[in-house]
Amino acid sequence: MIQRQIKYTNTIINNTEEVSVETIGMADYKLADGYENISFMYRGSNIEIKYGKQSVVLRNGRSKLMFKKDAIMENKYDVPYGTLTIQTKIERYEVTDNTMTLEYSLMQNDEIISRAVLNIEYLVS
Repeated sequence: MIQRQIKYTNTIINNTEEVSVETIGMADYKLADGYENISFMYRGSNIEIKYGKQSVVLRNGRSKLMFKKDAIMENKYDVPYGTLTIQTKIERYEVTDNTMTLEYSLMQNDEIISRAVLNIEYLVS
């Protein structure tokens, strides 16, 4: 495992409200079994992102979201007031040597409840 400097941005759009978070800092990084794995702290919570050619797994504390290209994935998502069953769908997914961009929809009962754009940029190789 090595340390890499990253810029992490995540924008969530719910109806007309848009909330963005951004941080620049050091992350633990490793490449294993064809997946890039990064983890870092943000506001006291450990964020882990594992991604490969066809899939992405996002963890934020106890919550976990799974994504697979060309598929709707069912997830159990922990929130402060309980566990929600939500579906995830990749709208756009791009990986380069220095970036990973994931645009996705969160759905309940086949209806979109929010959209998000997550971006990881490696600032130093």
